[in-house]
Amino acid sequence: AIRRYGDTAIRRYGDTAIPLRCSIFVYIECSVRNRPDIPIAQTVDNTCGHILIVEDDAVVRVMLAAQLQSAGHTVSNAKHGKEALEILQCTEIDLVLLDLWMPEMGGLETLRSMKADPTLTDIPVIMVSGVSDLAHASECIEHGAEDYLCKPVDEDELLACVRESLALGCNDPECRSLPPP
Repeated sequence: AIRRYGDTAIRRYGDTAIPLRCSIFVYIECSVRNRPDIPIAQTVDNTCGHILIVEDDAVVRVMLAAQLQSAGHTVSNAKHGKEALEILQCTEIDLVLLDLWMPEMGGLETLRSMKADPTLTDIPVIMVSGVSDLAHASECIEHGAEDYLCKPVDEDELLACVRESLALGCNDPECRSLPPP
């Protein structure tokens, strides 16, 4: 059964709920009160995904997570690049928000590692940094980042970048042409 909850659609497989994402899809309302005059399908634009936030500052992590979750995304967190790479090896992630400056393994090193790994290279990455230097942004883009956002991150800009990056990172051709919500 596929059901819509707010702006997200969920497909249930037994006890497991899987959010549908990365395409325009049709959901079927499970109950239409046995009225044939009521359409049982609607087209829904759903570009929600599972996003990994890699950020050493707990306050920024919580703020980004709240903004993304309010837009219907699922969020996982990592405090540094090494932890992010471990999560990426065992969890299906659709997009990574990656801080540039972190302890243990910084954002640029993490980005390079992701793009060098054939299993991770197609995951879109948005760099997030307190540094608004054009040279840093250019270096991140050259190494494969989809975008570069400066802190404090504007929520509208964040959600627009996430939406566009999810569409670019999707293997389904339909989701590359999604209209904005």
